[in-house]
This record gives sequence, C-alpha cells and structure tokens, in this order.
Amino acid sequence: SAAEAEHVFVELSQDVASKLRREELCACGVQISVKDENLKVVQYQKKLHLPTKNAHELVTCAMELFAQYPWKIPVRALTIRAIDLCDAQAPQQVSLFEPYEYMEKQRALDAAIDSIRGRFGDDIVRPASVMTNRKMPHGEEIDDSFSENPDRGMRGLRG
Repeated sequence: SAAEAEHVFVELSQDVASKLRREELCACGVQISVKDENLKVVQYQKKLHLPTKNAHELVTCAMELFAQYPWKIPVRALTIRAIDLCDAQAPQQVSLFEPYEYMEKQRALDAAIDSIRGRFGDDIVRPASVMTNRKMPHGEEIDDSFSENPDRGMRGLRG
C-alpha cells in the first residue's frame, strides 16, 4: 500500500539525507525505483525547485513519484536516490515565496539530529511516523503493550 511505501521511503530518505549532509552535498532531483514481484524495475525521477539535503523533502518528492506507479503487480522493493548533486556551500537564489526561515530552522534541526546520531548511533532518533509500523525493516518487533494498556506505563508518573 502507499502507506507502507511511505514508511520505507521515510527510513531510506533518513540515510540518504544524512549522507548528503555528511558529504556537504545537496540533491537537485530525486529518483525512485520500484521493483515488482516479477523483478521488473520501473524508475521515476523529478527535479526539485530548490536543492535540498532534508529527508522530509526527499520523502515528499518520492511519494509524488510513487503515485505514478500503476499497481498492476505488487511491489517487492523500493529505493530512493538523490540525483543531480551540487555543493551545499554553493550560493543559491532564494525566492521571495519560499519559507526561508523555516528552511533555516530545518537545517539547524537536521544538524542537531546528525550530531546526536553521531554520538549515540543511527537508531537513537527516528521519525514518529515510522514507529507506527508493527514490524520494522530490521526485523525488530515493537513493544505495543503501552497502546493496549496506556495506564501501565504511566503509573510511575502519576504518583
């Protein structure tokens, strides 16, 4: 389903965006590959309005591209790739209509998350949207006993 595909793209885009920031590059485009059960691969790609190294922007673009998939045959594998890379330090033309302050806050947040992951490991900070998935790609089962009995985990806080 599209929701499952979005979970996969969120996970993959975290790695791609982290690598872009580490190498001080930006993506000017996104390419996805969709492999079906018959091992046939279909690729879609799109240019971005502004270069980015932000995972959320990569996922948004990937989902726009994935909407083109016809769903005649079930999906076996998905990939996301940053294309048309450019130097992150290169000057960029800023539009009057782009939320520049939001983009700067997002860059600062990404830098903080990269710092935390560098210190404590890649899995220490994860998007909440991925945590709703019952079975994680790494095969780890999620303990959802809290969702079944919300008072169980809160007793220590209530006194």
